Amino acid sequence: MKIAYFHCPAGISGDMCLGALVDAGADLNELQHRLALLPLTGYNISSSPVVKGGISARKVSVEYAEHQPHRRLHDIIEIINQSGLSPEIQEKSCAVFCRLAEAEAKVHGTTREDVHFHEVGAVDAIIDIVGTVICLSLLGIDQVISSPLPMGHGFIKCAHGLLPLPAPATQELLKGAPVYGVDVEGELVTPTGASLITTLAQSFGPYPEMRLDAVGRGAGTKNFAFPNLLTVSIGSRDAHPDTGREQIMVLETAIDDMNPEIFSHLWEVVFSLGALDMYLTAVQMKKGRPGSLLTLLCRSEAVDPLIQTVLKETSSLGIRIRREDRFCCPRQKVTVRTRFGEVSIKIGTVEGTMNISPEYEDCRKLAQFHQVPLKEIYLEAITSAKNTLQK
Repeated sequence: MKIAYFHCPAGISGDMCLGALVDAGADLNELQHRLALLPLTGYNISSSPVVKGGISARKVSVEYAEHQPHRRLHDIIEIINQSGLSPEIQEKSCAVFCRLAEAEAKVHGTTREDVHFHEVGAVDAIIDIVGTVICLSLLGIDQVISSPLPMGHGFIKCAHGLLPLPAPATQELLKGAPVYGVDVEGELVTPTGASLITTLAQSFGPYPEMRLDAVGRGAGTKNFAFPNLLTVSIGSRDAHPDTGREQIMVLETAIDDMNPEIFSHLWEVVFSLGALDMYLTAVQMKKGRPGSLLTLLCRSEAVDPLIQTVLKETSSLGIRIRREDRFCCPRQKVTVRTRFGEVSIKIGTVEGTMNISPEYEDCRKLAQFHQVPLKEIYLEAITSAKNTLQK
C-alpha cells in the first residue's frame, strides 16, 4: 500500500498541495494533459522552484483572466463530469466541492445548491482541487494521512467582507479533525485546503510507520517567521517488504439487537476513518438469538477512532482487539486508458504471476455511461493494463 502523509505545520492550501505533490514526483506534463480534459480555458499552469526559510520547495501557480463567474455547485460538478477524467478522479473531486458547499451553506444559512462560490469558484481553485486529486492518482496513492492542523488568528478580506480567522467555513470543514492554535496572524488553513484534506485523508495523526520513498514540499504564497511549507511524504506500508508480511489490528463485536440497515451506513463511515476491511459473519448468540459478528481490519493509528465510531453508531457495549499478521502480495496501482475512458487498476505480483484487478466503481460508471456490458469494460481494462506493462 502506498501512503501520502501531509505534514502541515504551516497549514494547507490548494496550491501548496499541488506544489508538494509535483515536488514529490507527480509528472507536471501528465498533470497538464489531464487538466486539459476539463472544459476550462483561459488559464496557464506553471511550476517553479522557490526557497522558503532557507528550504527549497516548489511553487505551482495558475494564471487566469481576472474576471471569473460566481459559479454554483452544479456548475462546477458539470465542469468535472463533462471532462474525460477517470470516474474515480471525477468522484473524488466532486466530493471535495460538495463538502465545501455544505460548509458554506451552513455558515451562510442557505442550501448547498444555492451557495455562490466566489474565490473557490475561480479557475485556479478548480485547478487546485482537481489537480490535487489527479496528482494523488498519478503517484498511485492508496491512503492519505494528515498531521493535526494549525489555526492562525486575525481577519481576512473576501467577497463577504472582513471575516475572522479561522474562516467560518474552514471551522465548519474541520469539525472532527485535530486542530491547535498558534500565535500567527494570518490564514494558515484555507477553505480549499480544509476541504481537500478532510475529504481525502482517511485519518489524522503522527508520522506513520512506512518505508519512505519520496518527499515533496509545496510553498505557500505568504511569508512568515517560519518556512511557509507543506511537506508530503510518500512511502510504502508493508512492514516486511521481503516477505510481504505486516501486522494489522482486528476489532470485533457481536450484535443481536440492532436494525441491520445501520451496518450499511457504518460501512461508509469506517472506511473513511482508515478501516482496511469490514465484514459481517452470521452467529447465534445467547438465548438462541441470531446476530452478526462485526469484524474490522485496520492499522494501529486507526484503532481509537474506529472503536469510538462503532460504539457511537451501533448498539455494541464493547469491542475485542487483537493484533495479527497478514501476507500481502506486492502490488501497484496504475490508471490505464481504454476506448471507454480511464480505469484504475490494481496489479498484484506473486513469483512473476500477475493478478490484474480493475476498480469496480470505475468500470461500473463507464458501463452505465456507454451502455455496454460491465464485463466488456473489465476485459478492455485488463487488456490495456497488460499492454501498458509490456511497454
